[in-house]
Amino acid sequence: MFGRITALVLCVALLLAGAVPALATTRAEDDEFWDSVKSCTDETEVRMYLSKFRRGRHVAEARACLRKLAVRRLLVLCASHVAANRLVGAAGRSAADCYRKVLALDRTNRVARAGLQKIIETIEQRARAALRRGDIAEAREQLSILERLIPGSPTVAAIESAIAAAVRRRRTIVMPPGQHFRDCGVCPQMVALPVESFTMGSPSSEVGRKDSEGPPRIVSFRKQIAVGKYEVTFAEWDACESAGGCENWPGDVWGRGNRPVIKVSWRDAEAYVRWLSAATGKGYRLLSEAEWEYAARAGSRTAYGWGAFVGRNRANCKGCGSRWRGKKTAPVGSFPANRFGLHDMHGNVREWVEDCSHENYRGAPQDGSAWTDSGNCRKRMKRGGSWKERPEGIRAASRLATKYKNGDRKTGFRVALTLSR
Repeated sequence: MFGRITALVLCVALLLAGAVPALATTRAEDDEFWDSVKSCTDETEVRMYLSKFRRGRHVAEARACLRKLAVRRLLVLCASHVAANRLVGAAGRSAADCYRKVLALDRTNRVARAGLQKIIETIEQRARAALRRGDIAEAREQLSILERLIPGSPTVAAIESAIAAAVRRRRTIVMPPGQHFRDCGVCPQMVALPVESFTMGSPSSEVGRKDSEGPPRIVSFRKQIAVGKYEVTFAEWDACESAGGCENWPGDVWGRGNRPVIKVSWRDAEAYVRWLSAATGKGYRLLSEAEWEYAARAGSRTAYGWGAFVGRNRANCKGCGSRWRGKKTAPVGSFPANRFGLHDMHGNVREWVEDCSHENYRGAPQDGSAWTDSGNCRKRMKRGGSWKERPEGIRAASRLATKYKNGDRKTGFRVALTLSR
């Protein structure tokens, strides 16, 4: 007991004399060393600190510093993967895996989050592009990547649904989309369309929009159709009249031939498709409203098939910048075709469709068929606007109802044919 007390007294004496380093001196060294490395630029120095001061006052900060340095290195590596287009691939050797490692170290890292989101968007775009090309195998491969990146997400579910729809459409395709044909020498030239879904109607923000153009709704077609490449011309109408199939002989105002037939009522248009069906043995008819808008949009969601603005010399209307603007009809095909290969879907002449008049789309068929079991069937719908309309009147969503008996200089039509059985 006496020996222990003696030893303790001796230690205190030595401490007071400066022979044993004080705890304060150790803390000072800790702080001094940390001040020299806390800028987090040299990993070796930070590790030296951790080695020397294993229980130092700045250990947590040092470890955070190492994580920060690791994140910096990884982000450089991620950028190199992106530059080399190694977005996904072998484990540990792609940008996606690299960004995941960053987020494991720093789950709020904005660069990694943005980078990973960009990769997801790119893969989704590749899947949708593959579907547009009809490459279902490629779309499924991109889907499998998305399932690894974002399993169970709404994006994965949407692509799965789109692939399933593409498989169903493939079973209904009779003719390659874009293929042209004519069933007789005086028959309209037809173009086969793809079988897809689209959003019908206009958003509330669209200039010129009316309440009758909504609410926007998804229409999913179950059968493939072909649509007239051009509006029915005077020459095609005259063939029907000569054969006794069409009683009305609409007088020409600006010439006949390949100008769109005008001054025809809805009943006249119905007489023409009955004659054409009898002459070819096929079921020609008018388009439904949904088919017409789908054909006019040709995959777009803008006011016009080519974009949000009418531009110049893309259509015949009052204010469209063509030589016929606001004066008269133009010969069919005077303007470029849309992405489906159809001409004059905007302007030139209003086009009769099969549907009865309805104030809006509430309750409309979802399969694209004509809406004829309700509404005011003494009025029928016209689509596309005419040479005399302002640009907002020839938008893809614009619609007009008039009495089915009436025809005028602004009205014609085009025909459709169901290809799928």
